[in-house]
Amino acid sequence: MLSGKSFAVIFAFSMALPLVVDSHSWVDCMDWRFNSGKQSFDDNAGTCFGYARRFPVVYKGGKISPKYAFGSLDDTEASRHYKQSEEHPDDWPACSLGHKYKDGENEEVGADETRANPVDNAYGQNKWGPMTIAKPGQQLCVRWPAKNHQHEPNNIVYINMSPAPTSQDPTQRQLNQWTIAKLQYGNCFSGGSDKARCGGCFTIPQNRAPGDYLIQWRWRLIGSDNIPEWYTSCSDVRLGNGEGRGNTTIPAQPNSPSKTSGSKKNTKPTTKKTTSTRKKHTPTHKSKGHHKLQKKKTHKKSNH
Repeated sequence: MLSGKSFAVIFAFSMALPLVVDSHSWVDCMDWRFNSGKQSFDDNAGTCFGYARRFPVVYKGGKISPKYAFGSLDDTEASRHYKQSEEHPDDWPACSLGHKYKDGENEEVGADETRANPVDNAYGQNKWGPMTIAKPGQQLCVRWPAKNHQHEPNNIVYINMSPAPTSQDPTQRQLNQWTIAKLQYGNCFSGGSDKARCGGCFTIPQNRAPGDYLIQWRWRLIGSDNIPEWYTSCSDVRLGNGEGRGNTTIPAQPNSPSKTSGSKKNTKPTTKKTTSTRKKHTPTHKSKGHHKLQKKKTHKKSNH
């Protein structure tokens, strides 16, 4: 039989053990670029050039850095992770509304990731990260925190993207038909079980026309009851006409973003034919999670 002193020692020891709590993930960076040939998602191995909608950052001294520590946005007032309904996930909004949808159905409300009108309004403004600017055929690498789930089997991230620009976000059922890549959730590096830096890369289809696209990161987690749970993050990606941008620097966000049309009707996207060429680039910067802002370079339009 344990004495009171022995019980107190055991209790104190158990309280000192680290508490591992399963949490849920989100996109930390939509356009992660490696500093060298080694593909690592550790902080010192690359730089983020594009973020999800309304992702909080700090602009200081001509540099951008995350407002909160990596993997801690589930502890903020508006958590970044958004879980769709367990009962009807495909009938739930593709992107977090920032509030409960209908009666909830075990939804986990995330930060507001709805489409802005114009889309530029969800980026920059001295508080949010810049939007991803890319071109057809370009590789994008996306980063997320492990949140204690990197070793679980059948952990898949679906990358969904419409075949043509849309004036509003597609439904989840539409996006399910437009999966362009499947990534392994558990491709993680340093940071411990909770805050391990994870990520994967995919290629934007070559036949995408210029315009603004939603890229949805959708993670399938098999719960303890063997029922899939679906978590999403939404990012806008602006595709150029084949030239893209100078792929090693982030331009300052415009003070007066260009206007784009908005519509409340659910229109079916139509694909425009375009010919694009992919240009090989080599990153030239090294940074620990921040970078210098440089002015946009103007490019002559290519004839296609």
